[in-house]
Amino acid sequence: MKYIVQEINPETEQVYISSKPRRDIDDIFRSMGYGFIHVFGSPSVNLGAYRKIRTSFEALQQDDVIIFQLPMMTSPIILRRLFKSLAKRGVKIYVVVHDLDDFEKNGAAISRICDGVFVNNEKCALELIRMKFDMNKVIPLELFDYLIPDSISGACGEYDRKGPVIFAGTLSREESAFLYHLPDNYKFIVYGSGFEGKAGDHVEFGGDYKPEDLPFMLKGSFGLIWDGTSPMTCLGIAGERLKRDNPEQLSLFLASGLPVIVWSESAAADFVIQNECGFTVSSLAEIGYRIKGMSEKTYTKMRQNAENLGIPMRDGVYTRRAVIKMCDE
Repeated sequence: MKYIVQEINPETEQVYISSKPRRDIDDIFRSMGYGFIHVFGSPSVNLGAYRKIRTSFEALQQDDVIIFQLPMMTSPIILRRLFKSLAKRGVKIYVVVHDLDDFEKNGAAISRICDGVFVNNEKCALELIRMKFDMNKVIPLELFDYLIPDSISGACGEYDRKGPVIFAGTLSREESAFLYHLPDNYKFIVYGSGFEGKAGDHVEFGGDYKPEDLPFMLKGSFGLIWDGTSPMTCLGIAGERLKRDNPEQLSLFLASGLPVIVWSESAAADFVIQNECGFTVSSLAEIGYRIKGMSEKTYTKMRQNAENLGIPMRDGVYTRRAVIKMCDE
């Protein structure tokens, strides 16, 4: 039998509200015939907590398959003990890593017990190999899928080379400070929650939509993937994260058929260049002249390549392909 774990909030007795990438992973595995095992997520490390979570896995037998998405609310100490118990019974354990920083702090030790680890991209895979993981047990998804159930065959939104550059995410000054220092030599449109600025001549607020609806609301030229406090470069922790992880926005934009603009030092930069689905910049100040100097033929090619990459993402193809390779489905 094959299962994927979902954590339950002990207070509400409902599945924890999770990010779209995690929900999509759940849905993809369910479509592949995996059932759900529900556990109460708790950071408690006492013996009672372990006994409580262990009961959810008592029926698993040798060669059964179980998938965990990390990080979890459940304590890594409890998970390590659980993984050891499952491994002794011959259960095959796989984990999907969503946050490499958290994984290094809390998940690496428990995941060494696993039969396989799914990570974001090649750079994440190389990081795990540097951490002495068996390279045969590490497989990059290349891209996190972004399921769009009601999508059409081509682009979801309305895209034009002369349109504004799109940013989507948390828009507060605390989370995305660079948004309040965007260069005024090009127009931008921002989607999401927490916008603290005022719509002006070069920055427009596009609205706040559910992740499933957002692809159909996008109107612009390129999707911007950037983080940190500065429009000049991606600084600090945000920059280090972008150097290793592909953020959710990359999946959103490509699944929507929208070409992208990424930081030249980001993990996504090589992928974008190789697949000609956008371009890279070292500073947001470059965007205006790069787009204005771009031919319609070049833009059309980038948009078509983004559409070609996005179509399989909408149906979970990248995840299914990785699972088949790793788990011998």
